[in-house]
Order: sequence, then structure tokens, then C-alpha cells
Amino acid sequence: MREVVFTESIEHRSRHVPCEHCRKHRRKCATLTGTHCERCRRMALVCLYKFTRRPAAAVECPQAAAIEAKRRRLLRSKRQHVRDQVRQLEQLVNDMETELQSFGDHGRKRIGEAEQWLSISAHDGGNMRIEAPVKTVAEMLVLMKRARAYFCAGNDDDYFDPPIIRSPLYFSDRRAKDAYLMIQRASPIEYVLRRFILGLAFGKSNNAVVTGASTKSIANEESIDHNHPSVINLKRRIIHHYFEQTCYPHQRLIRSHYLPLLLKNTDCLLANSIVAAISNSLCNHVCVQGLPFTRKTFATSCQQKAYMQLRDVLFDEPTVEIIASIRHISTCLMLELNVQEARRLVHLGWRMVLVLKNKYWPLLHSRDNSRHIDHNVTLVEAESWRRLFYDMRSFEMSLAMLFNDGTMDLSSLIASAQYVGRPMRLAEEESCYNTASDIYQYLTALSILPGHFDSAFERQDITCCMLYAGMIERISYSDMAYIESRLVEFWHLLPRAYVLSDEPVMEVLSMERIRQCQEPYIMYLNLAYFMYWILIQMRLMRVSTTIPDTNDTRDSQRALAIVSTCCDAVAKLSLTLYDVSPCLVDVHWLVLISDLLMTFKNAADDVIRTRAQENMQWMMYILNNLSQKPPTHTSPTSSTPSNSTPTPPPAFHGEMSRLMTVRIKDNDHHDQQHNQPVP
Repeated sequence: MREVVFTESIEHRSRHVPCEHCRKHRRKCATLTGTHCERCRRMALVCLYKFTRRPAAAVECPQAAAIEAKRRRLLRSKRQHVRDQVRQLEQLVNDMETELQSFGDHGRKRIGEAEQWLSISAHDGGNMRIEAPVKTVAEMLVLMKRARAYFCAGNDDDYFDPPIIRSPLYFSDRRAKDAYLMIQRASPIEYVLRRFILGLAFGKSNNAVVTGASTKSIANEESIDHNHPSVINLKRRIIHHYFEQTCYPHQRLIRSHYLPLLLKNTDCLLANSIVAAISNSLCNHVCVQGLPFTRKTFATSCQQKAYMQLRDVLFDEPTVEIIASIRHISTCLMLELNVQEARRLVHLGWRMVLVLKNKYWPLLHSRDNSRHIDHNVTLVEAESWRRLFYDMRSFEMSLAMLFNDGTMDLSSLIASAQYVGRPMRLAEEESCYNTASDIYQYLTALSILPGHFDSAFERQDITCCMLYAGMIERISYSDMAYIESRLVEFWHLLPRAYVLSDEPVMEVLSMERIRQCQEPYIMYLNLAYFMYWILIQMRLMRVSTTIPDTNDTRDSQRALAIVSTCCDAVAKLSLTLYDVSPCLVDVHWLVLISDLLMTFKNAADDVIRTRAQENMQWMMYILNNLSQKPPTHTSPTSSTPSNSTPTPPPAFHGEMSRLMTVRIKDNDHHDQQHNQPVP
């Protein structure tokens, strides 16, 4: 009988312990019956188990309590020492703030007392009335400071910086801290456009021109051989026009690097997406005469090929080329009114841009780039990423505002642009494109206003975006003055060769001066600047049929005057651009301006009404031509026909023109019913 040694019973084991033989040879020890494991039973070995009892808890040492108490006393003393240091630092900060404030407290004390009784208000006839019992020099300084604030935009506490001359500020009393301007959240055409586009996105409209299936199959289209020499030559011509910067002010790719690559490989993802975007647009540099397919067929084929190539690399590592391709494919989808798919792609591209930020941001902000391999190529990719960053950010923000339900948080999108930096012109870029590169930099700076490059975002940046989106019902006078001052400051920072007016606002542009400009991009920059003024001031204006008699209505009339002047400038610039370079015409801007001009016919000011009627004729002339396909078009102010290719309009442009026509008919019908005599 085999001997088994126990130091405690098997029944009381807390866990399975193998026998000595199984433990030594690292084998599985299983005891099915009795006290012998199966391995020892099979090999006829003595199955020996060794058990050791855990020792009882050690008797607490008498010195342990004293050691623990000493340790706790040390921890308390350290915490108290840290608290004392923090308290000393706080006291030091307070002393420094008090010392800094003491430099200006002597003069501000008298100034603060004087501001309580100093009153500046508007008088009848537009004159200014100042009531102030001036007795001392300090009170005279207050008077000059308060009076200057009505004509200048700048820091009121800085007497040394020269102020920026600007239009008068608001008539209302701005001394109260809770003074606000009321906001019109959306214009009628904005409601119509949002309802129409969201209806297409969620399948609630029966007027959708293109459905999601249009991007998945083109079996009914003609078969195009992309390797045919004629198709390759056509693609190369279109890519050349894209990089010649005659049609697209937002140049996202460095010409000297990407143009040779795309000309060498015209069937890659980026080349097909660029060709599809240009062919789907209103660009008049695309000619398919002599080829066995139409422009629309060619655009659809390139778009489908780019879409399939994008699906193949969608889960690869993000690159600048993939992001640029997503940007161009999304443009095609927006022109086809496939809004939901465009939104998904844009959001995907924006996430890729943020992923690449950690890769390119250190290189763009590093002073010593010699340690990088392929220095020139890496810098080109990094600068292209930065340009795509601002472009995709604007696209993502526009679609986010479009699909907004009123609860969207824009702070993350705004904060993402912190310290990305200003787009720069690289040494590898050709000097003949300096003007176009400068215009692109200013357009990028305009898109992030009222923010700055290389600075943290502020509260006014979020307020301005919410104002654009119509997400707020009121805005404080101080925030509105800050936004306007940033726009005025931007205008003063522009080179004088890039502006077409002598003042930032409140000046009617001369058509002769606009036609003397030889650069379409300069006209586009001025048009974008006036559009920003319109997007801000249109929220504040109220079209009144009577002369205002209160400060609040005068504020709305001031906004109405600014919007009317800017609409006139946009109408003239759009008409000239349509004659010179139709590729730069923005249809959704034309629709918005046309709707505003329709509301001006009820204004009390005769000048605003007359000017709006003339501008409305120009806007409808452009929209009607864009919704058709004429071989040539002649400007109503010029008898010289401009070059234009007879191409069918994209679905987006046709639908926008149709909506504007319906809006005009409804408005005329409403006016006829309103003007009928009451029986």
C-alpha cells in the first residue's frame, strides 16, 4: 500500500495542490478517486502531498504604532508646508496685480466718477448732443475719449495707438452692461434653402435631382476608356487649368510639387477627383468637342472612378492626397445635391486632417528643419496639409451649421485652429503666382475672423460663428463692436492694390474702378469681404417703411444701410466676375443677395429702393444664365460677349435658380394681394 503523508486533510484545502511528482515534472495532477492522482496510479509511484499551514498573524510590534504616528505627522507637516507656499504665491500675485493697477488708478478714479454723469446721445436730424459739465482736465479727457469712441474703433484705454477710422457706432445707449442688440435668426430664403437641402438629405423631398445611387453605379452612362490618349490629354488640360489658378482661389496643393506628379499619372485618385470637380462645375475651360462623349458623362465617369479608388484606400493611413481627393469628391456630391453623402465624406476628411496634425505641426513650427529626411518634399506636404486644414474646417463648419438643430457646440471646431499658423508661400513656388498666393492667405485670414493666426480663440469667436449660423437671439454691443472692429482692421491691413474702395464700408463702389481691375482674384477677395459684412449685419436690420424715431430702430436702419451698400458692391463684383471669369461666381451667395434685394423694395429710403431694383436685375440676369446653357452671354452693361462653353448647369445651380424664381413669383403675388383696394 502506497504511503501518503498529510499535514492537513484534502477536504480542507483552499485550492488544488499537485503531488510532489507532478509538481516536479510540471504535469497535470488530477485526483478522481481516493487519495492517489491518476499519473502516480498509472506509473505506480508513491503519491505524496505536502501541505504547509500559513503562520498565524504576527503579534503587532509595540514600536509600530509610534512609527505610524510619526509618519502621519510628517505627512501633515508637508501638506501644511505646501499650503503655506501656495498662500504665499497667491499673495505675491495679488500684490503684483495691485502694483500694476496702481499706475493707472490715479487718473481712472476721476474718470470713473465723470463717466457717471457724462452723456452723449443722438439728436434730431442725425446731429450729436453732448452734455457734460467739464471743470477739470480729467473731465476733458473723458469727454474726448467718449466722443472719439463714436467715430473710431480701438482700445479705449490706450491713448497712444492711433485709432482706426470707421463708420459711426450704434445710436443706442451702450453704457449699461446688459445692453443687447436683437438678432433675426434667419431670413426667409435661409429657411427655404435649409428645408430644401435637409429634405434631400433625409429623403423628404420629391424634387431630388440625384440620389445616392448616382455615386454607386453609372451602368447607363457611356463607357469611357481612361487610358485612351485623347482622354489623357483632356485630363492633363483640366489639371493644368486647376493649377494655373485662374478658376479656383483656394489653392490647396503646391503647384511645383503636385502638378508634375498628376500629369505623369492622370488615372490616380487625386487626378480623377480634381478632374471630376472641375468638370461638374461651371468652369468654362473644359472643352470636350470632338470627343465621343459629353461633358456630363465624362464628369460622372471620373467621379465614379475616383469614388471607387477612394473606397480602396479608405482604411489606409491618412495622407494629404486622400484628404484632397475627399474634398473634391465632396464638392461633386454637393453640386449633385447628394448632401448626406457629402456630409459623411467631409466629416471623414476632417477627422483625417486632425489625425495628421501631430505629424505636420512640429515641422511647420520648427526652426531647424535640417534633421528631417526629404526636407523639401516634407515641407510641401506639411504646407499642403495646413491649407487643407483651413479648407476642410470651413467646409465642416458650413455643413455643421446647415444640419444644426440649435444645440450644436462650435467651440471644438473653432479651437482646432489654434496655433496652426498662417499659410505661407514656399521658396519652391513660382514667383509668377505671388498674387494668387497672397489672396489665398487673406481669404484664409478672413475665414477665421474675428480670430487671429497663432493665438488662442476668444469668446467673441464663438459668438460670431453662432451669429452666422443664426443660433442666438441677441448679442451684446461690446461683442458686436469687437467683431466689426476686427473686420475694419482686416481691411486696413490689406495692401492698397488689393482693395477697390477708399473706405471699408458705407461707400458705394464704382463700376469703372471695378472694371479697371485686371485680377479676378482681387475682385473675389473684395466680394468675400463684403459678404462677411452682409452675413453679420443682416441679422440686425429691419426693413421699415417709415423713418425711424427711436434709437433701437436707428440701429436697425444703420444695419440696413450697411447691407444695402454691401449688396450693391456684391452685385457689381458678381456681374464683373461673370463677364471675366464665370468660374469664380458663387451661386448660393447670389441667391442670398437676391432675396435681400427683394426685401429692400419696401424700404423708406428712396436711394436704397432704387439701388436694389437695379441690383436685382443684374442678379436675376446671372441666375437665369446659370440655369440655362447659352453658347455666349452678353452683359447688360457691356455689349462685348464673353467666352463661355455651352454646358449643362449642375443640379445645385439649376435648383437654386428655380427656387429663386419661385420666391420672386410668390413675393410678387403677395404684393399684389396686399395692394388690392379693400371693398
